[in-house]
Amino acid sequence: MKKTLRIILMTLMMIVSASAFAASKKSIVCTTYPEYDWVLNVLGSRASAFNVALLQNKGTDLHSYQPSVQDIAKISVSDLFVYVGGESDEWVEDVLQNARNKNMIVINMMEVLGDAV
Repeated sequence: MKKTLRIILMTLMMIVSASAFAASKKSIVCTTYPEYDWVLNVLGSRASAFNVALLQNKGTDLHSYQPSVQDIAKISVSDLFVYVGGESDEWVEDVLQNARNKNMIVINMMEVLGDAV
């Protein structure tokens, strides 16, 4: 698990480093609040250099959530997409297949954390 978390942190840090050279802000999209909060904590004082978006509002039922057209558009062009995975996020595969940014980094938290969840 520590190795997995290091890989995730290194990925985020590479994006942070690359953003210093980019003309526009990098876009990070998270499906749920825990992921969103975690990303903001990892970015720390550099969070304002990124566009970090949260798709699901507080109180949204994770299991019945369906993304809006605006949500799909945000994901499609994002630089980093972080989602829970599993049955609740079956809709993600279709969205990723049609994503415009083919260089997007995708983090499925259930795959990354595996049995540690």
